[in-house]
Amino acid sequence: MVTAKVQNVNQTLAQTN
Repeated sequence: MVTAKVQNVNQTLAQTN
């Protein structure tokens, strides 16, 4: 699902910061 993919990317970015 596209939404899940976007959520996953946002989670990764949040962890990086």
